[in-house]
Amino acid sequence: MNSNSSHQSHQITPDAAIWNDSLQGDYLWSCFSLGEMMPDVMTPCTWSLMHLHLADTLATSTVGQHRSYGIIGGRLYTNVSMSATLYSAMGIKPEQFRTAAQQVFGPLPEGAEIPMMPLPKLQVLRTVMPSSFVVRRRVKANMKRLPQFLARAPQQCQELQASIRAASTPAALAEVWRKAVEPYFHTANRMLEAASQQGGPNLALLRVELAKLGGEAGADLVLSGIGTDQKSAFGIGPLVGLAQLAEGAIDQHTYIRLYGHRFEDEFEVAAPRPAEDPSWIDRQLAVLNRAGEDVAGILQRRAAERAETWKRMKDRRMGTAAKLEGQVEQWAAAVRCREAARSEVARTFAVLRAFVLRAGELTGHGEDLFFLTIQEILALLNGDAAALSLVPERRTAYEAYRALPRYPVLIRGRFDPFRWAAASDRRGDYYDASGKVLPAREEITGFSRSPAAAEGRVRVLASPEEGAALEPGEILVAPAVNTGWTPLFPLASAVVTDMGTALTDAAIAAWELGIPMLAGCGSATTQLRTGDLVRVDGKTGKVEVLEPAPQ
Repeated sequence: MNSNSSHQSHQITPDAAIWNDSLQGDYLWSCFSLGEMMPDVMTPCTWSLMHLHLADTLATSTVGQHRSYGIIGGRLYTNVSMSATLYSAMGIKPEQFRTAAQQVFGPLPEGAEIPMMPLPKLQVLRTVMPSSFVVRRRVKANMKRLPQFLARAPQQCQELQASIRAASTPAALAEVWRKAVEPYFHTANRMLEAASQQGGPNLALLRVELAKLGGEAGADLVLSGIGTDQKSAFGIGPLVGLAQLAEGAIDQHTYIRLYGHRFEDEFEVAAPRPAEDPSWIDRQLAVLNRAGEDVAGILQRRAAERAETWKRMKDRRMGTAAKLEGQVEQWAAAVRCREAARSEVARTFAVLRAFVLRAGELTGHGEDLFFLTIQEILALLNGDAAALSLVPERRTAYEAYRALPRYPVLIRGRFDPFRWAAASDRRGDYYDASGKVLPAREEITGFSRSPAAAEGRVRVLASPEEGAALEPGEILVAPAVNTGWTPLFPLASAVVTDMGTALTDAAIAAWELGIPMLAGCGSATTQLRTGDLVRVDGKTGKVEVLEPAPQ
């Protein structure tokens, strides 16, 4: 879409305005973190469900009429201006916020500003202060319930799916939502909220202590291994499961039961789950079989190196080694808990998909229902079909947005995705509606949790479905990666992404495998080309181009 006539054909209508919250005003938006969770344009149904999910999991999701997240051209973004305004009301200076928040929202170009929201300080404090006390009490209570929830969740989701299938009329299905599905959805979200509060701040301090004894590489090794046993962190669990399946240690039924809800677009309810696609496992195994070394071999080697390093470090620590070992296990348990909660929320979205599909069957409108919000679907089940008239327009808008390049990681002000896509000088890292030109980062830098380094040829991929093109030893460069990308990791010598942080499922998987990963580089997919020879250095957080690809 590179002509003015193409742009004119996609003018925003009143209903289509649900696709673009940047029209609200001069605010700064970021998909730096949320881009991993929701890598593509969302259907209206998914957006309505994500709204419920984020309202449950974010401590202060709304102040007045303003939300801390939104949708731009169908993609999920965080409202950075909202966060900056909240912190400012609590006495945090803009410079402090900018520095502290860059690993969450991404580094801003030099000279970029964060506009503040039109929210009086008193209104912010009246919202935030009571909310913080409520959240602390809720998290404390839910942490006690979390182990039981995680143990029961897979069976609970099976029972919910059975109840959905058993509903024989639209009214009966609406009742299943009200009595069972919706309450469970909120519970799963709250459990993730609780699990996400654990372990994070202690990691930096623990790594410093371990690095004193064994250097950064030693600390990296000792803190790995959290997801390779029966208490597996689910960031690497699906990959380990595929390796076990390839070896015959488990069958396909077992794999699907454990991990059939995990893939790159697991929060999009319109997307089929691996459990629904008979060819999905075969495609993943085909990729995995091309790796030079099997996953079990990599993990065994890492385990041996870890045990030797840990022994040397404990010998140096002598009397306090047991305490340090306890701290490592405490942190690892918190990470396993957080990753397991994320996995169960993803499993819950599979239940939500089953609900929408059943609603489509019972009403005779099939997959058109993915273009209604969950509230409109419930109205339809109760006899109000008015929203169905909106489906054609929404489907057209959805397909038009999906056809565009991925939008910038950071967006300031009102953003027209079609006009941006048509511009010859568009940038993938930053957009400013005022037209102010800010210098782009010349260096490719990102966030890393490992000091490892690797050299190799670049392979730029837009999705894991392109994984057949990745050759063993290449550097995987992608807009963002999540659990659905991990079957490609054993082939890659390093991973580089535009979006994301070093604390995600995929980052944990890379860490466990000893693969350097630089997350949140901003524009790696546009600065690097397939065939470039590069060095990825986890210690410095930089990508160095050693030899450009032939023209």
